[in-house]
Amino acid sequence: MTCAWPRRSGPIASSGGAVASLARGAGEPFRVVPDWVCEVLSPSDRLYGVRVKRRFYVEIGVSFVWYVDPLARTLSVSRLHAGRWLELGVHAEDERVRTEPFAELELDLGEWWS
Repeated sequence: MTCAWPRRSGPIASSGGAVASLARGAGEPFRVVPDWVCEVLSPSDRLYGVRVKRRFYVEIGVSFVWYVDPLARTLSVSRLHAGRWLELGVHAEDERVRTEPFAELELDLGEWWS
């Protein structure tokens, strides 16, 4: 499962490198690159989510990626920096976390696993 936080309005880059805008023709989908994506990993798609989607998120310019692993009870946080993922931390079990891009919010990971 993927959650996404939409990026500000205006021109955006698509995975093909073309520039699009939020304007669209009738019947066409909106094309928006999110600033933040949260992947909830499952046994059936964990490698695809971490290997394939992670590269795709770099290509399209997603700024932050969180990986929530319910089996390991971890939250992994990464920020895009100069075209590469910078690991900001791996948080586990019952930690209370303040992390980008929502550093003003405290997350109680213990509540996630109960």
